[in-house]
Amino acid sequence: TLESATKIIKDHGYEPGTLSVKTEICTADERIGKYLDIPEGAPVFYIERVRTADGEPVALVRDYIPSQPDIEKEYKTGHTESLLEFLSDKYNISVSHVVCEIKAEISNEELEKSLHLDKPSALLVLEQIHYDSRGQAAFYSDSYFLSEKFHFNVIRKKI
Repeated sequence: TLESATKIIKDHGYEPGTLSVKTEICTADERIGKYLDIPEGAPVFYIERVRTADGEPVALVRDYIPSQPDIEKEYKTGHTESLLEFLSDKYNISVSHVVCEIKAEISNEELEKSLHLDKPSALLVLEQIHYDSRGQAAFYSDSYFLSEKFHFNVIRKKI
């Protein structure tokens, strides 16, 4: 089911929150340009958030959104916890589906600092391209969830 990190945290029985937010307008590198189907060097709105569950850091989320008019200002003044709701409410961008790669990773020093970890820990990494109903990439995200707090299910069907 396509759900925001906010809803995922709620569904696991925690109160969602955000510990820190970093934003900037930057340029797409080759990888992000490919994921978003935009030229390398095109402007993107970058958001980095440490998501919390009951006040404790549980996920680091990095989002890359093709730049929209005044998006950084709008985000800083009127965003909700949910990026999906923000994009829908402010820019009429509705995500219809996501292509997600799930993998396991051991935290590095940068992730440990962001998530307030005192030692290397197992993380579930979700690399996701979010698409709108026209099949255009709306945004890309890397999400690092503490595996001791979260699990994800995948349903596979025979076609």
